[in-house]
Amino acid sequence: MKHLLFAMLLGCSGHGSGAAPAPIDPSVVEAADAADQETGREDASADAVAPRVLVFDGNSITAGWSAGYPFCAVRQEAGTIWGCHALGFPYLVARDLGATWSSQDNGLGGASTPQITASALSRTDPLYDPSGADVAVLNEGTNDYRSGCVSSACLVGHFTDYVAARHLVGWRVVLLTLTPSTVFEAASGVAVAAYTETNAAIRAGDTRADAVADVAADPVCGAWGAQRSTTYYADGIHPVALCHARFASIVLAAIKEIAR
Repeated sequence: MKHLLFAMLLGCSGHGSGAAPAPIDPSVVEAADAADQETGREDASADAVAPRVLVFDGNSITAGWSAGYPFCAVRQEAGTIWGCHALGFPYLVARDLGATWSSQDNGLGGASTPQITASALSRTDPLYDPSGADVAVLNEGTNDYRSGCVSSACLVGHFTDYVAARHLVGWRVVLLTLTPSTVFEAASGVAVAAYTETNAAIRAGDTRADAVADVAADPVCGAWGAQRSTTYYADGIHPVALCHARFASIVLAAIKEIAR
């Protein structure tokens, strides 16, 4: 009602003449109210903050697969297409972040990091909003090793390429360390060394990721040997719901670290 108050003050001043205040025209009141309401809408619009964007890029673990089959089919969940069950770590992270984030799971079963990097050009990067602190999360490694990338130098190179491509767009990147897997037992000591050295390089910041979600440091599901127990890994590669929940808390902390 600031417009009306201003009109009343003018009417009461009488310009020093001592004349009685002029009566207030009801149409002036209505116009003032309408103006105030419009200003309120404009202020609310100005204060509104667009949701930040969070995208999960990765392999079948990211897509929520376990024991060689998906927890569930691709479905619509809260306005976002999810290829994972409500027990998968991307879903759990998105749920805990809430409505201030717009989240999407782009996990691709069987995809290697170069394939993920290429697909991100059309699946991830178009979602980027320069007005927010948008975050891309990458989880891979096992499919890279299976496809012939059997050294830590090669694995770290693949991750670095993904990070660099996202940084060119403006994304902040969270990179997961490698989880225990029977894939890295295939060539005995050579594979284990690649696993260990790659995680050490990720932790050291060699990939230039903005944050590291060190799931391999989890004392239960990240411990080497956990992959041999169906309590933690359904098939030696894919973690069960218990581990997804533990990993989700680690990923969530890493996201919050760079999105303040």
